[in-house]
Amino acid sequence: MKNAILFIILLAWGATYASGSILTKSEIELKVGSNPVAILENPDTGVISIFCSGVDANENKVIDEGEEQPSWWKYNPNGNSTEPTKVMGFDKHFVEPFKPSIDNVDGFSTIIIPLSNAKIEKKYDGIGSVTGYNMATTEVVYSETLDDSEFVYHERQPDMEFSIIRYNDSAQFSFSDRGKLLISDKVTNETTSFDIVYGIIDFTFINDNGTRYLTVLGDNDEQNIFFVFDIKERSISKLFQESEHKHNVFVSAMSRLMSIDESLVFTSDQNLYTYKINKDKSGFDFDEHYPLPGDFFHPLSNVVKLPNGDYLLPNTNRQLNVVGKREGKYIGQFKESHRALNIAGDMVFYGDVLYVAEADKSFPLYKDNNTVLLYDYTNQPNIDNSLKYITKVISLPSQLFLNDNQIYCLGLSNGLIADSVFKDSLYTPPPYLQQLHFDSEFGYSTNGGSSKPIHKVPNYPLNTNLSSDGIVLMPSGNSVYYFNKNENEFTDSLLIGHYTSCAYREGGYNVIGFSDSSVNKSFIRIVKSQSFDEVAEVGTNVIDCILFENEAGVGAVSVSQGEDGVANAKANILRIDENGISENISLDIGSKGNSVAINSDGTTAAIVMYGSHEVHIVDLVTGAITNTISTNTSNMGGPRQAVFNDNILYVTTYSNQVVILDLGQGEQVGTILIDGNSEGIVVKDNLLLVANNSYEDFMPSSRLLTFNIDKITNVDYTKFPEQAVRVYPNPVVDEFHIVSDDIADTYDIVIFDDQGRVVATKSGNNTAEIGLSVKNLGMSSGTYTALINNKKTVRFMVVR
Repeated sequence: MKNAILFIILLAWGATYASGSILTKSEIELKVGSNPVAILENPDTGVISIFCSGVDANENKVIDEGEEQPSWWKYNPNGNSTEPTKVMGFDKHFVEPFKPSIDNVDGFSTIIIPLSNAKIEKKYDGIGSVTGYNMATTEVVYSETLDDSEFVYHERQPDMEFSIIRYNDSAQFSFSDRGKLLISDKVTNETTSFDIVYGIIDFTFINDNGTRYLTVLGDNDEQNIFFVFDIKERSISKLFQESEHKHNVFVSAMSRLMSIDESLVFTSDQNLYTYKINKDKSGFDFDEHYPLPGDFFHPLSNVVKLPNGDYLLPNTNRQLNVVGKREGKYIGQFKESHRALNIAGDMVFYGDVLYVAEADKSFPLYKDNNTVLLYDYTNQPNIDNSLKYITKVISLPSQLFLNDNQIYCLGLSNGLIADSVFKDSLYTPPPYLQQLHFDSEFGYSTNGGSSKPIHKVPNYPLNTNLSSDGIVLMPSGNSVYYFNKNENEFTDSLLIGHYTSCAYREGGYNVIGFSDSSVNKSFIRIVKSQSFDEVAEVGTNVIDCILFENEAGVGAVSVSQGEDGVANAKANILRIDENGISENISLDIGSKGNSVAINSDGTTAAIVMYGSHEVHIVDLVTGAITNTISTNTSNMGGPRQAVFNDNILYVTTYSNQVVILDLGQGEQVGTILIDGNSEGIVVKDNLLLVANNSYEDFMPSSRLLTFNIDKITNVDYTKFPEQAVRVYPNPVVDEFHIVSDDIADTYDIVIFDDQGRVVATKSGNNTAEIGLSVKNLGMSSGTYTALINNKKTVRFMVVR
């Protein structure tokens, strides 16, 4: 993010805030057997039953050696224990889909469990069964068996029993299953049956104005088709069948049938559809449609409608996304998003608690599915009221731009392929420049904005900006390409001749960083016109650059990574006059620089160090480092990009947080917790926007998180002690001081160099401030760490 747009005056812009989170994750996580597939409540006692399908590794419906049998678990939400208990295991696998029924025929709640029949050479060759258990005592109270077939579903009522059955097909069909519906009239002892010449994939029941309908999705190896039946008191009749929906939605693409309220709900081709039976019962009428952006809906997941009318949609990226309405229609904007441990499968509400089971283990990216998560529904803002909006954006959001008072997101998508020529296909979508539209209820979204594909493969990591004249300089290979957002095309290019790593454009200047591998050197090239084309050597492996303007004139700042394993990264301040580059100030900054940000008046730069986990504050008037502040991150979780907001610096990291640095105090003063790795960051009016590209395990997230800056101090802005350890002046020339509460009595100080070697020690007592001398300690130029009483550390730089 290039947050100090040169020569631009920002206009004021108001915002209205939406309500907060309606779901809050409970600390309770229920560990049960593998692959929980159904969650049901005992209507008599409120005890929750969780059924787990176990593991059928070879999918033969037989529990072989080493496989896990299905199991039944119970959890009492009103009990003293938060641990579920295992009730029993089953000697057969569950049918698929597994949808047990609950009745009160015996005067208490009975659950009917369908168990699968084994298949030999695609034929049922055994006994399928249903067993009824007293939900409170788990005593067997009912059983029914079938030869050479299996129950898909079984339901009891006082005067009839209803079954959905799969059985062996005749040899004239290539597929092995057929479906049958059976209703047994207990009054007349008559049985009515209806054949479905299709294999049964899924089914659901719909209640519409007191009439009950059964919808069955079938498959005959050539097409899918769904049937709708009217279930009377003791009979069943077929209403209609359809093989294709309106709006060009094919049944063959359906993932799962569900019913919500009086509607049939299904997902297809990354879309959510709802249909209602029309008045003359001749078919379904289209009701609502919602496109699922970005991430695939998992076929084993269902959809939940929240009590306030929002939909809850899971996806393959382990997210639960709350989708809201505007003017009666669902729109392409997530009101909030939650992280599940795994792909969400069965989801059900009981009272004000949402139970979310993990989906089937067969999905190749996920393992060890044995958890049910609990979420509390409140319809009130949750305690983290600084987080205002969550927006799905293009995959791998890298940078955010504030341009012409609008917010833009640059997403790399999947366009990172081997050569520099983009191959447009379904599987390698290009980078996208997205304009984000602000909506007073749903915050920033891609709806109402524009989305422009950039058909070039960018060099990575990508550091660039969106200039005031609408140009993105795209480093690709050995060139820089000029992408014009207004014309939605590349309008020019500049051949650099070497690998380009970063670019910045504003006020007629083009600043480009590149590296010449033949001599292991990096350079900044500044081009303004044919008469102004200057090159200056900067630190090795330059990675970012930016322009600034202040009372001292116009200049550029570059940041380098340095060499691998060596703390020789540099920041270069290049001063520009009418004759070219007039001065090149080189600063030693430690290891692995990552990015640079400039404050609004162009007087201060923040140099973000991914390797040494710190931010250098640089005075651009004097050209000196005035402070170095640790981000308290470690390993691969280092800081990425920064943005100024007056005297506060917000820094994104790869360690589940945005770090807050107070430049007045010269120290870190808090964090904003974020689940995952974030890069781009920008401040717009009173809002802080953060591009969250992945979770901590690097699974895609692709979210834009928006925080209310005023409310961060009330929630997540955790103040550290005023007397946190610090060094001044920093950088150090000779005399310097260490200040900390921990040295008020006695102290032991150990100073390490950047290679971890002890270079000096100091002990004493009765002072809160220690004066030291570089000369007396025998320290040379470099970056050092002081360890105070084996508790606190502070980094500082020595320049001699």
